[in-house]
Amino acid sequence: MRSTLVIAAAVAACVTATEVRAQCRPPKDSNEARLLAFYSAPISFSPASAPEHLNPWTIRIGGEGGPIPDPDPEIQRTSACFTQKSENTGLSPFFGRPRVTIGLPAGFGAELSYLPPVRINDAKPNLVSAAVSWVKRVQMRQTSDGTDIMLRVHGTAGQVQGPITCPATGLQTTDPTRPCFGTTQSNDTFKPTMMGAEGIVSTAAYDGRLAFYAGGGANFLRPRFR
Repeated sequence: MRSTLVIAAAVAACVTATEVRAQCRPPKDSNEARLLAFYSAPISFSPASAPEHLNPWTIRIGGEGGPIPDPDPEIQRTSACFTQKSENTGLSPFFGRPRVTIGLPAGFGAELSYLPPVRINDAKPNLVSAAVSWVKRVQMRQTSDGTDIMLRVHGTAGQVQGPITCPATGLQTTDPTRPCFGTTQSNDTFKPTMMGAEGIVSTAAYDGRLAFYAGGGANFLRPRFR
């Protein structure tokens, strides 16, 4: 569907062999904030399909995955939190995760996904996502067609670790005043904490031979990087 173990911007960097830690709250229009949002949004636990009714205690096991998008090279350069430099956002070319859906009584449903801390290329994820939904079917009187209305809330928490600020290819040993001085690559942590809500309408026509759905929602992103 989308996604990403590719990670976002840096708010700190390795400037000496000793790690330097600092706090920085980049403004919304900074490259750091835009890059964090770019990689947080695809990880959001959005619906896998159109709304549908599941019988209570029905369990469905599936998965999702896709290539990781490449951001604009301009927003990969730090602009607010450190000396301007490019960050390593290509930790993995692919993102995937399992998904378990459980039907509950009264039209409710629950979804759960967990990505264990198994290293994929340069990325080591440890992410959990969950969602609760409610589906209501409105039956058309003159036909067998129906309309499903779904309301859903979801959240994602956890972290992805990898060499974002100072990968092996970015290390240098000639100038201790420049970023990434040393011989050990960084082990940075990106936390794409988020929650969201959405509403979806699905309808059918011609006795179910034609169906389509549409919806909308909003995500609240609160990513952290160190």
